[in-house]
Amino acid sequence: MDLTRLIAVARGDAVADLLFVNAKIVNTFTGEIEEGAVAVAEGRVAGVGSYAEAERVVDLKGQYLCPGLIDGHVHIESSMFHVGQYARAVVPHGTVAVVTDLHEIANVAGIAGVRSVLDAARRLPLDLFLMAPSCVPSTALETSGAELGPAEIRQILRWKGARGLGEMMNFQGVIDADRSVLETITAADGRVLDGHAPRVRGKRLNAYLCPLVSSDHECVGYEEGLEKLRRGAHLMIREGSTEKNLEALLPLVNDGNTTVACWWWTTATPRTSIVMATWTPWCVKRSAWAWSRCGRCRWRRSTLRGTSASTATGASVPDITPTCWC
Repeated sequence: MDLTRLIAVARGDAVADLLFVNAKIVNTFTGEIEEGAVAVAEGRVAGVGSYAEAERVVDLKGQYLCPGLIDGHVHIESSMFHVGQYARAVVPHGTVAVVTDLHEIANVAGIAGVRSVLDAARRLPLDLFLMAPSCVPSTALETSGAELGPAEIRQILRWKGARGLGEMMNFQGVIDADRSVLETITAADGRVLDGHAPRVRGKRLNAYLCPLVSSDHECVGYEEGLEKLRRGAHLMIREGSTEKNLEALLPLVNDGNTTVACWWWTTATPRTSIVMATWTPWCVKRSAWAWSRCGRCRWRRSTLRGTSASTATGASVPDITPTCWC
């Protein structure tokens, strides 16, 4: 990447590679809709504002322009799709990246299985961010095709695209300070640690979170979710194929926490749901519908920021325009 050229394009002193003009730009930082142009150079957004020159100019004629959706926690194996077909299903509807730990494939085929998915995804228009599977096998009672210990975790985390340790499902092992579990956590060497703590509360929750487990996606009720937010956990609001907790947890989302602590995610979603609902954008629209019913207009403003937090980007906006539905 030529940073000098990127900065020159941002200043308006050089011609951009790509320019989107006459756009309604969804600002997921402030919850606003801006009008203007977006200049792209060196594979990055160089600037937003008034730009005129580019190698290629796309006139959006007042259409909405927004960042892509990132599914913050998903098991793409559960879709029963090859990763290429999964991308074919979700990318046209705005999901441009997924965060996955692939623990179901690892449970059968070990490191080689995880590596095969990453290799297959390399040339796709879908970014795949890997969390190293932390619980393979899931329990001592399971007959699995592989075992992943601290050495394997360290190996995976050296791969390009690996971001941290996948959901620590053995929450009781963390709470009891089980030696093997703590060795797995230590192997992550300060990386992000995803959590999995159904109905864990009180001092047990403190014990689970204190090794710097950063999130939980197993909340089913308001009080449980509120306690976990208060203890510093990022709350992943689940709307999956079997567990549907979106409406119960939406009241926790407000202007103070949407950009830092609350996400939407889809978990194990079968291919019928992906094809029928285009799941991640559907969750965003479902959130907007649920918020609108209460008549509290300030939650409508949170909708755009909520998509920013849940997906780390934005959403398809025409059905979620920030206007009052009361």
